[in-house]
Amino acid sequence: MDSSPLSKEKADWDVYNDNLFNENIQIKPLLDVSEIEEGFITILIPIGDLNANESFMSLGVQIDVYLPVNSWMINEENLRPYLIMDEIVKKINLKRITSIGTLVFSGFELDTVSDKVTRHSMTFMVDSQNGK
Repeated sequence: MDSSPLSKEKADWDVYNDNLFNENIQIKPLLDVSEIEEGFITILIPIGDLNANESFMSLGVQIDVYLPVNSWMINEENLRPYLIMDEIVKKINLKRITSIGTLVFSGFELDTVSDKVTRHSMTFMVDSQNGK
């Protein structure tokens, strides 16, 4: 097997060729929440530790799910933010992602960004030290 971390042969999920990623999920470090009128998902890599060789030993991947408060309910039994997070976990947890590594879901936090918008921040960790 190729030893390059960018090798698509190693990936369980090739984010570059997945329509979900290209159409519904965007990488944005900054978002104007006053303009959010429908659900929005962002991906960030806010945490990274270096090893002795000055290459990344571990990374944290943050996926934020922004939703208007008035769109939380799908029906009387289902809450939209938790169903979205469940689908994200099913799609990428314990999967090797092209150029990142194997993601392990470690939890989420809820933040009320404004009186109209909430954000669920999901955290996935990647430990490249163990070749994951």
